[in-house]
Amino acid sequence: MKRWKKYAGLLLALVLCLSLTACKGSDDAVGDDWRNSSEVVGRGIITRDGEDTDVLLCIHAADTEFYYDTEEQVLFDSVDYPITLESDAWEAFQSIDFADLNGDGNSDVTMKFDDGGNELLMVWFWDTESEKFVYQPEESQLGEYDDGRGDLVPDDGDAVPVLMSDALPFTNMETQQLENHEDGTYYYEDVAEDGLIIVVNTVLPRNLVDDAQTLEDYLTDCALDLRKAETYDLQTVEKNDAYSEKMSYPVYIVTYTSGENEDTREWTVFAMDTDRYTYLYGLCVTLDAADDVKSVYQDIFAGLYLSDGEDDYDLDSEVYHRDISEFQGTWYYDNDLAAEMFIVIDGHGNWSYYQRAPGDPEATEMDRGTFSYATDEFGTYYADSTMYNGVRFRMYDQDEGVLLWDEDTYYRLER
Repeated sequence: MKRWKKYAGLLLALVLCLSLTACKGSDDAVGDDWRNSSEVVGRGIITRDGEDTDVLLCIHAADTEFYYDTEEQVLFDSVDYPITLESDAWEAFQSIDFADLNGDGNSDVTMKFDDGGNELLMVWFWDTESEKFVYQPEESQLGEYDDGRGDLVPDDGDAVPVLMSDALPFTNMETQQLENHEDGTYYYEDVAEDGLIIVVNTVLPRNLVDDAQTLEDYLTDCALDLRKAETYDLQTVEKNDAYSEKMSYPVYIVTYTSGENEDTREWTVFAMDTDRYTYLYGLCVTLDAADDVKSVYQDIFAGLYLSDGEDDYDLDSEVYHRDISEFQGTWYYDNDLAAEMFIVIDGHGNWSYYQRAPGDPEATEMDRGTFSYATDEFGTYYADSTMYNGVRFRMYDQDEGVLLWDEDTYYRLER
């Protein structure tokens, strides 16, 4: 993990800034001075804006509080853990350090626990804008809680619900990055061949500090993080009541531009926050094409829904359908690799229909389009042509690796 050696060295400096001041077991303070109570597990020095402040530590299962070293108990600051300790917090606590890790001159927080044999390293950086300690998942190590990316894996074993959409109405989309995880989190980015469209769909653990920023500001910051360019210009941030009602969670639509000159792009982001996760569905397009695709964005956002990542159901009809991504591959007529007709389906519901002359390996694309779910029939889909207006084929999920395309049967022989 990044900076592991650095943190290990910093933790050795613990004796310079922390000394244990009380033993667990006595709940009675000596006199009226709370500092003599068993609440206090240690003391340290936090540097902020060039000033040193002596603090006392109170460690709990879900957070640690820092109090002024005064006779009256006054809170100075605190850090919230990304997990809840399973064992006794006092027994799990190993060490703490307030060294400046990111070079901004302010103390950061590094804590180490042994939670029933699970070694934890948690790091927070002081954020001058929010004036809070902000947890750093990439700098931390959560042992059995960690999935290797710094995201929090649910301790109940349930999969994270996934934000799903119907087939995208774009042709010639190519997957540039696709990473699905066992806990349900995922990230992918699709780029059209002409370079006009970028689609990003991602979910991350909720990191909103309720008393430090509003939900609108939090989701705006998350949406801005999707950009790759350093420069940006925030356009609009609006809560969408219709989407919020459908999803049963607050949804904001964030628009902004990023980049400069000919590299400038416009982002439109569907940003939603639940009690545990933050969902972002962003579409990025060149400025020349921005006006042409706004209505398309509305259709896509209106069709988004949360799935548990397993069997998928249409929200309106509750008729069973497989996830359209499961049909990815090349399907040959009559189970014959040399067939004159075959269909290529990508992972996002786009299809192309090819024909070739007998014995000729070269094929010609005769039609292409996108899939949609039939709302009243089990295992039935529509293949809508984007080359010919009004042309629609009915597709049946006949069996694993077998499709019935109108009256013809196709077999998946290549993935």
